Amino acid sequence: MKNAVQARCQCNWEYPCEGRDYCEFCNGHNSAFDCDENCDADAFSEGFIAGARWCINSVWHDIDKERPMPGEHVVNEDWFDFAAEDWKDLERILKKYPFKRWAYVADLLPGGEEDEQ
Repeated sequence: MKNAVQARCQCNWEYPCEGRDYCEFCNGHNSAFDCDENCDADAFSEGFIAGARWCINSVWHDIDKERPMPGEHVVNEDWFDFAAEDWKDLERILKKYPFKRWAYVADLLPGGEEDEQ
C-alpha cells in the first residue's frame, strides 16, 4: 500500500512536500494530514484499504444461498479444501463438514475471475 500511496502522491519524487521527513508514507510516523493539510495520502490509503477489503470479501459465497459447482476446488471459512464430483457428493461433504461460506480457489489466486473486473 505504501508504494501505491507514494506513486499517487509523488512522495519523495519530483515534487516532494515539506513534511516528507515526518509523514508515515515517506520517512516518519505522522499522518499525511499532520504534515501537510493539502495532501490526500491519508484519504487515498483509506480508499486503497477499503478496496482491498471489498475485493477479498467479494469472492465469498453464503452456503445457504449458493452451492459451489461440482468439480471445482473451493475453500471454506475453516480452510477445508475439497472438490466434489457431483451434487450428492457435495451434500454428503456439507453434512459431514458444515460451514457457512465458501470461495472458489481460482477466485483467490492472481488472475482469477475477480481480477478481470
